[in-house]
Parts: sequence; structure tokens; C-alpha cells
Amino acid sequence: VRPGPARRRAARRRAASPRYRRAVPIWADGNLPDLTRVVRSTAVLAAVRDATAGTCQDESAAAPFAHGRWLFSHNGAIPDWPALPDDLGEPVTAAEVATLEARCDSVLLWLLLSRRLAAGEDPAHVLADTALRVAAARPGSRLNLLLTDGRSITGVRHGDTLWYRTAADGEPPGVLVASEPDDRDGWREAPEHSLLTATATGVRTRPLTPTRDASPAAPGAALPPAHDPA
Repeated sequence: VRPGPARRRAARRRAASPRYRRAVPIWADGNLPDLTRVVRSTAVLAAVRDATAGTCQDESAAAPFAHGRWLFSHNGAIPDWPALPDDLGEPVTAAEVATLEARCDSVLLWLLLSRRLAAGEDPAHVLADTALRVAAARPGSRLNLLLTDGRSITGVRHGDTLWYRTAADGEPPGVLVASEPDDRDGWREAPEHSLLTATATGVRTRPLTPTRDASPAAPGAALPPAHDPA
């Protein structure tokens, strides 16, 4: 018995998002031009990042990181990252350590985020709340984060630039979110220390500012209502 079209579409949505990762600079990847000619998707998360000093530098530490339908990338660095879970009051179990793809700040951050997503928490709140608490525990952190399930994008700008662009007249509908703009017109810069949410039809930003205790060991700090960028 073969499943009908609706069931097949539902199964594809539940399936893990495919990834292509390399531990070489993007311009040195000879396979990438051929790959981009045949890959088609309504949502793509691409990441290029220098490895944090003293961490794993092979393919296992390359974004995007995945859990179920979610893909995640981190541009930046977290000082003294191995002690971060304990300082946040979210210790990592031995079983969780065994599942880590690599020893680096981004992979550890993704573990903290993904277990909250798996528990059903709102993705925008998870990203904002975690960024606030990490920034409080590690003031020197740079936390530009992107999270997508293929239908929406959630991002945080804290420490490095973040830009977005919506489709211009005559272009296919869609949204681009990037650390740096390309040479097309229409890019807008997300404010420093802000949360960004985007769908195919538009982008919204709001300050990354809690209304309750945002100390490292106090998860769940609330955020103010979203507002459209000026």
C-alpha cells in the first residue's frame, strides 16, 4: 500500500532537513557549483564561519546543525563555553555529551536550544531567552543566531551585523536574512541586540530586552510585543 499525496507531504515535513557540510572555505569547495545547479528548495540555510579558537575544526563542527525539522547556525563566539551549561543552571548529562557532533561553542549552544524546541517551546522565545541568558553569563559573547523550519526564520543579532531583504517588485516572493548584504538594493540592517522573525511575506524586529529577571540562571524572561521596523 502506497501512501497518498497528502500523507507523503506530511512525511516529508516531519523528515529531518538534509545538509551539505564541508570543513573547507566555500570558495575551495569544488563540488558546490555542481550541487547548486541541481538542488531546489523553498528554504535554504547557508553558513560560513571561522572556527572558534581551540575548538573542533572538522566537518562535524560546521553549520547548519539539525534536529528534526529545525536547522540552526551561529555566527560569533562564546568565551569559556564548556562551563556555560552549569553557569546557566542547565547542566548537560553524560548521555547528551555523547550525542554532541563536535566540541565547540556552537554545537553546545544548539544542544541547549534544541532540547527546549523538542519540549514544544515557542522558537522565537527560545532563541531570545537563551541569547539573553548567554549574554548575561558571558558578556563578551557574539551571538548572531539563525533558526528555520523551512516555513519561517528566527534570528538574533547580538555582537555582529544582521541584514534582511524582502523581494522587490518583479522578483519571486521571499526573504533573505544574512550577516552581510550582497550588492543588490533593498537591504535593511536589523538593530543591534534585536530579535528578528521572518516569513515569505515579511520581516519583523523587536528589541532583545526582557521584562523580567534575565540573570543566567533564570530561564523564561518575557519579551515585549513585536513591532514592525521603522
